[in-house]
Amino acid sequence: MVMNKKHLFLCMGLSALSLFTSCQSDERDLDLAPAAQGESTTGKIVLNLNADARFRDQGTTRAVNEDSYRNTANYRVQVFNNDNPGNLIVDDLYSQLDYNKLNSLNPGTYTVKAFYGTEQNYSRNEFYVEGIKDNVTVNAGDQANVTLSCLPTCGKLSVEFDPAMSTYYDSYDVAFSQAAAFGGSAISWTANDTEPWYVKLAANGETLRYTISLTAKEDYAYTDAQGNKITNGTVTQEFELQRNRAYKLKIKPDYTATTEGGLKIVIEIDESTNQIDVPVVVPIDWLN
Repeated sequence: MVMNKKHLFLCMGLSALSLFTSCQSDERDLDLAPAAQGESTTGKIVLNLNADARFRDQGTTRAVNEDSYRNTANYRVQVFNNDNPGNLIVDDLYSQLDYNKLNSLNPGTYTVKAFYGTEQNYSRNEFYVEGIKDNVTVNAGDQANVTLSCLPTCGKLSVEFDPAMSTYYDSYDVAFSQAAAFGGSAISWTANDTEPWYVKLAANGETLRYTISLTAKEDYAYTDAQGNKITNGTVTQEFELQRNRAYKLKIKPDYTATTEGGLKIVIEIDESTNQIDVPVVVPIDWLN
């Protein structure tokens, strides 16, 4: 019976030891669990890029291939770490993005930018398209979805003279001038000039002033109170120009025979959005 008690005590001791060993094993597994989740210490950015450089018109230009501005493969993507200013994490073409970098970002805030072209105050050869998302938050083990809609920082401006203008005028042209948009300079169109200008604008658009300068043929000149014929005249107007919008100024003569000269100008501003402003007949300011 003593032997049996010892044997029983030994068995119970072995059982307790086995239970104790088993508990130790469970605790060790729990301690290792966080290390198995090491990948969750970083986050990622998933980027979707859209390019909307369409200007909402059907116009064409010989100098600029606008289709290249609609092709997102041409765009450069940059990602900056806001917590370490100046730290450029990604600087690749959208078609060649290094996803390893985007998929292993430290938690923090980032700025994502995409762009194409070169920005100028005004140009007939190129323009600039850009999209920016500030303060993109990246959390550990999570992804931040970013959609960038890249839009031109300019408007598209063109002029169309009606062929009948040459019946009444020896010369005519249009000049636009607005300090913020043109850097204090002016852009202009002469009689046979149909190419557009791409004009840099403030984010909310800008008011543009234009002057039409005219030299009437003698038969259609203005006759003043002293009987003098005056051939030079101007028309000055203004309108709002918005980014990513195309505007065409359509100009044609409006003539009614009178002893004082009956020339006026009809102006339409075609915004190329299936809506054309009501034509406005504008009297000419004849110059002395």
